[in-house]
Formats: sequence, structure tokens, C-alpha cells
Amino acid sequence: MMTNARLPIVTYALAVLALTALFSARPAHAVSVDVALVFEGITADSTSVYSADLSILGLAHISSITLRDANTDTGGSDGQFSGFDLDAVFLKDSANNQINPTSFAFTAGTLRGGGPGPTFGATSETSIDDAIATLSVFDANDGVPDLTTVDGFLSLGDGGFVVLYFDPKLAVSAGLKLFLGEVNTHFGESVSVRVAETPLPAAFWMLLSGLLCLFSVARRRDR
Repeated sequence: MMTNARLPIVTYALAVLALTALFSARPAHAVSVDVALVFEGITADSTSVYSADLSILGLAHISSITLRDANTDTGGSDGQFSGFDLDAVFLKDSANNQINPTSFAFTAGTLRGGGPGPTFGATSETSIDDAIATLSVFDANDGVPDLTTVDGFLSLGDGGFVVLYFDPKLAVSAGLKLFLGEVNTHFGESVSVRVAETPLPAAFWMLLSGLLCLFSVARRRDR
């Protein structure tokens, strides 16, 4: 038979489990930070390179980075080359080691002047052609003046975006930087950058605090 002394502990334990189950149904909300890009220079292949220091954002880990075309409807070429033309995107640590995303998620924007699509470097509105869009290296060929040689990048389309995922989450260390490149330098074409960290669900912290409280109560009663 359960003693009366144990009843409050059991009641508290059931309450903690009930609240944990309730909050488990709620998704964890990502903490997102907008990032300002710094112009680094132009490669021999005419790619404009930009960087951002991710170690000053106040995030402990990074789960994803979103690059979104500014949707200015100006600059660059029309059709399949609409929007920001992404040559490459990756991270580097303080030792200059390159860190590539685990995976990408792509959503194409609109094509200026219409056209069947998809955008250049994509196989569909949501799929990247890895054979063409080699996003781990600055190697784009803009095809000027010979368009038959165009290669090595992904056009986002006006308002399109690509998400870089890191699984497991990437620990942020001093000197961690983001690098990305735009094919050529087209006035009016730009991209915004948002870095996200997905925290542990609230249910995890509630369960942990509840267990600690139970442990504390049990110790006091055993004395």
C-alpha cells in the first residue's frame, strides 16, 4: 500500500508528465537572426564574393541558413537566369577548414519575361541539379560571350530562396564565417541571409526541471 507521505510526490510526477505531454505537441520555434554581408572581392571568373561573421550573432549552434533573392525584378538576365545567381555557398572555421551544408532545400522564384523554367542549375522548381550547380566551389562560367559554356551556378529566380541545413546542428566557434558568391556583379540583384538555431523543445526543459524537483523533494523526505 502507498503511504500518504508518497502521495504528493506521485501527484507532482503525474502533473509533470501531463504538462510534458501537452507541450510536446507544440513545435520548437527557431531563433532567427538576419546577417549583413561584407564584400570580399571578385574572383578570376568574375564572381562577386561576400562573407559574414557568424560567431558574433549570439547563437550557440546553427541548424539552417536561408538565402533569399531580394525580388527587385531588375539586374542580370531574364528567363532561366532571373534572380540572384548563386555560384557557391559554404562556411569556414578559423583554421580555414571548409564546412558544407548537409543538405539543401530549394524553392524557385518567378522568371522575368516568363518562360517554361526551371531556373538555371535546377531540374525543377524545388530540385537543384548538382551536376551543374556545384555550390561547394567558386567555379561559375557566365557563358559570356558563348552561352553554350554557361555552367557552375544556381539561379534563384525573382524572390526564390535556398535553405542550407546542418544536421547535426553546427556548433558556432570563434571565427566561423559564411562565404557566398554571385555570378558577375549585376546591379539590382542581391540576396538576404537569415541564420536559424532550432532550440530543444520546451517539453524537454520542463521534464528536466520536473525531474530535478522530484529528486530534491525525495531527498528531503528521506532525511
